[in-house]
Amino acid sequence: MFAGALTLAACGTGASPQDPAGDGLDPPPQETTTTAVDDAVANVGTGIPPLGTPDTALKTRDPSVPARLAVTDVRLGSHHGFDRLVFDLAGEGSPGWRIDYTEHPIQQGSGHPIPYEGVTALEVNLTGMAYPSELGIEVPEIGTVPGTGNITEVISASLFEGRSQFVVGLSDRLPYSVQILEDPQRVVIDVLHGSGVTPLGEPDTAPKSFHPATLSELMVTDVRMASHGRFDRLVLDLTGEGTPGWDIYYTTHPTHQVSGLPVDYRGAVALDVTLAGVTYPPELGLEDPRTGTIPGTGNITEIISTTHYESRSQLIIGLSDRLPYSVQVLEEPRRLVIDILHG
Repeated sequence: MFAGALTLAACGTGASPQDPAGDGLDPPPQETTTTAVDDAVANVGTGIPPLGTPDTALKTRDPSVPARLAVTDVRLGSHHGFDRLVFDLAGEGSPGWRIDYTEHPIQQGSGHPIPYEGVTALEVNLTGMAYPSELGIEVPEIGTVPGTGNITEVISASLFEGRSQFVVGLSDRLPYSVQILEDPQRVVIDVLHGSGVTPLGEPDTAPKSFHPATLSELMVTDVRMASHGRFDRLVLDLTGEGTPGWDIYYTTHPTHQVSGLPVDYRGAVALDVTLAGVTYPPELGLEDPRTGTIPGTGNITEIISTTHYESRSQLIIGLSDRLPYSVQVLEEPRRLVIDILHG
């Protein structure tokens, strides 16, 4: 097992003659050094947008065959709206990766826990790697790179059986993207800043029910989702008169509210959401909204609209785990909001 070192180059503030790679960071230094980041520089907005479509999901990619690469440098920069982490590469082929959030990173090979600073960690495993000496590259010193922005630190954990392992400490579980850029080749991870939005109410895993005294005449006009730093938000837009009622609870075996047949879903568990006081769209002079299955985001795998029956609309929300959630009604416009905490 070999633990590779990381180095931190000073962060730039935008594409410039000092940024020939165009990745929003200064080029790597000629010699392997660790340079402290000046906060006044690191936090200047650059107008550079994050790459890809950031989310909090696991990300994987297979390396090319053959691939013999080594990480030669690690650079960080804090931009307006996101932090950028760049792994500079040398060698032949294209890297693969397995990148995911964990609160308890384990060193590959030894199985030992890896202590880190932060609330959570992004475990980065780059594949298609070789020992630097096999590529004629000097082995860098082992070290921990100080972070910037929401990145608390970057730890070089090990190089083992073609996998370079890094642990990125973070202040929160935030959406991120992974991209390969060329000339020179590098893996770029952009981690979005927190939105400042906090979950509503007091989330827990208990069943939740509300039955208004007067039956409403409402309709769900749209279903919207967003993944925030610490939670996923599901919004059911409503139109009509009155206040909705609901019965919401976790189940691993959801059933159709009319037929009693099992409802197939993707995920480890489902949140069964039944809204009461919901009328048929034609009774409100409206067209039927979209129904069926809606792709999820974050820990929400999918949302299945099963049926509308006797003023009750049923939705099945597939989830990756049984997580604390809250339910609130917001006004202007009226909507039911379900916030589901991240694990």
